[in-house]
Amino acid sequence: MVNSVEPSENVVTELPVRKELKACIFFCFLSFMSGAVGAIYIPILSLFLKERLDADWWQIGLYYALTAFIGFTVTQYLAKLSDYKFSRRALVHFSILSGAVGCLFYAYSSSYWLVSLLGVSLFCISSVANAQIFASSKEYALKKHINSVEFSAYMRISISSAWVVTPPIGFFIYTATGQYQEVFLTMLALYLIFGIFCWKWLPNTNEDTKKQNEHMVKNKVSMFAILKDRSVFLLFVACTILWGCNNLYVIGMPIYIVKEVSRGQFDSLPGVLMSITAFLEIPAMFIATRLARKLSIKTLQLLCVVFGVLFYIGFFIAVHAYDASEIANHTYLFKIFQVLNAIFIGIFGCIGMVYFQELSPKYPGQATTLFFNTMNTGVVTAGVIAAFIDKVYNGSYEYVFTYCGALALIALILILFVRKV
Repeated sequence: MVNSVEPSENVVTELPVRKELKACIFFCFLSFMSGAVGAIYIPILSLFLKERLDADWWQIGLYYALTAFIGFTVTQYLAKLSDYKFSRRALVHFSILSGAVGCLFYAYSSSYWLVSLLGVSLFCISSVANAQIFASSKEYALKKHINSVEFSAYMRISISSAWVVTPPIGFFIYTATGQYQEVFLTMLALYLIFGIFCWKWLPNTNEDTKKQNEHMVKNKVSMFAILKDRSVFLLFVACTILWGCNNLYVIGMPIYIVKEVSRGQFDSLPGVLMSITAFLEIPAMFIATRLARKLSIKTLQLLCVVFGVLFYIGFFIAVHAYDASEIANHTYLFKIFQVLNAIFIGIFGCIGMVYFQELSPKYPGQATTLFFNTMNTGVVTAGVIAAFIDKVYNGSYEYVFTYCGALALIALILILFVRKV
């Protein structure tokens, strides 16, 4: 386990130094692994459902809906237990074991219902590891008097790096072997490596948190009690909307460009735009960690949403400023706008979780999990809105960017009413 000797001076260090640097690197590695196991199968998931499980369109939609519903319920319940009853370390081990077993179901089962019910449940339990590791790092940083905002930010950067690196690896494995089974077996190997490191060195950090929250056992506090805090609830809604905007853009932008504008002229543009954003997100996160020393978390959150609003409005203007034949000569505009998108997603993904943690310092497990659940609810929200746009506008996704801009503006207004920490 990581050494837990208290520092001699009761001060907050700007960066983890000396022996604490090892702990920072260790937690960042665990964050990378937690992101890798969740990202490696994403590129082939829809293909897997369609080809291997022979799922119809409604079954694919049901699969994602079940993932969001089961994921939210299970992870929030286990997060509540982590804040007053169970060891975070034990929960991480249990979730990793669940993920490993889930890989076997996905690798060897051809039953849609078995995968959608049991497999999804196991993977949802496995996602608990991510939030619990972040909660552990928060508690560890506080004990060591390390700047917890920067500590969490570096871990968030590690997850983003995993999402940049591992999806292409997963897709390469599938294209090289032609087998979905190989992807899930590789994912199983990653879970085993992840589990060994957690079992060997992950510290148990939540003993003090459990003592502080003993009243939750006596009073039988609901796992949704954290949402009774007005600021937490508003932030939850705002973050759900923002993740919904991001996913709606990811759904609609490629369809609009390839099917409605490009018509074979620049079909690779969507992939190029997403790659630019992914590449620039990481330096944006580093910048966010520096700004966090001078600006409040609320100010940073508002700032990143402003960049998001500007991005969607700018994209909308660029789309409508030229007809299809002219856009081919102005693709550089769409690439430039990705700088705004990268700043938006980079700072939001880095600071958003910290904001939840600071609003609910007594419940780090639930607060961290709640942030990650806004991603799931955002995916469902984006799917519903995309279906609505498809229906109302006769299959055209031209107005996706208008909806994204309007929704991001609503989220900006909501965050204005969240208390400053």
